[in-house]
Amino acid sequence: AWTGDEVGYRLRPERYTSHLKRLLEAWPASHVLIHGFGWSEAFAGKAGLEGFTSSLRTYLHEIRRRHPDAGIVLMLPANQPREMAGTLPGQPAPHLRAYAAAMKQTAAEAGV
Repeated sequence: AWTGDEVGYRLRPERYTSHLKRLLEAWPASHVLIHGFGWSEAFAGKAGLEGFTSSLRTYLHEIRRRHPDAGIVLMLPANQPREMAGTLPGQPAPHLRAYAAAMKQTAAEAGV
């Protein structure tokens, strides 16, 4: 994933190689895939949590299907720096714990 990606949405310029295709091209040299999601999604608050969990479950299933022997690491969303508090519209910070908990549970269910 790249900065700004969400588990169910990846903004890319026109004609940009898709995310999964890029992973497949890199796969022969890769043994562990590291994914970081949740921070951008947390802007949706509680209302977005169910969709996030569903998208993450689908994403992990697809990665596991394509790469059954891969090590998969999920990075939990980091809290926003103290100096940014109150500067972002929508403030994801109040929801980050819920998104992190959803990631932990979904990862455990997926065997990650």
